[in-house]
Amino acid sequence: MVRLCLAVVLGTLLGLDRLRVEPAAGPRTHALVALGSALLLIVSSEGFMRVIGLPHVVLDPSRVAAQVVSGIGFLGAGVILLRRETETIRNLTTAASIWVVAAIGLAVGAGLYVGAVASTVLALLILRGVKRLEQTQKSLMRRYTLTLRFDSGADGAAEIERRAVQAGARCRYRRLQLNNKQGYDEYELEVSRISAPDLMALTRECRNVPGLLDLLMR
Repeated sequence: MVRLCLAVVLGTLLGLDRLRVEPAAGPRTHALVALGSALLLIVSSEGFMRVIGLPHVVLDPSRVAAQVVSGIGFLGAGVILLRRETETIRNLTTAASIWVVAAIGLAVGAGLYVGAVASTVLALLILRGVKRLEQTQKSLMRRYTLTLRFDSGADGAAEIERRAVQAGARCRYRRLQLNNKQGYDEYELEVSRISAPDLMALTRECRNVPGLLDLLMR
């Protein structure tokens, strides 16, 4: 009974974290997977003890564990979604967490409590801590385009590029129109390797560059 309760608690903890961001499989699903995995291993290892001594009887508890690992893949595949309009796949992390919670349930069923609790803590750290790292990295990998309009003859594009480089960004710019009918010069500055908050601060700072008429970001 203790093993089953512990499996439910650990599965629920991981499920609650998934519920915050991807509700495809929440605490109930994770708790049931952990409970089922633990129960199957307990039955496999202890439910047939009375027949072990019989002749020609061979018991291999690891077979059930192997079948759990294989079978959980079907449940994980069920939560994965493909968005055809954007050609993106969603809920891969949730599918992975279901697979991990099945392993945690097996560990609890085998009596490996320390390993099960440690794996739960590590999984929570990965789901929460690494997500922030992912978001930061994605922000740094994104490319932004700044459209700059200056008074005709004003040489402010180089100054804005210099400030962007000082902020740690990579950038390149090209001239679009010089001295057009509206009386301004237009440049396009492509910026990367800079987080969104830093870029917003940079654009606010650059609005005081002499000759700048307009700054558009996309």
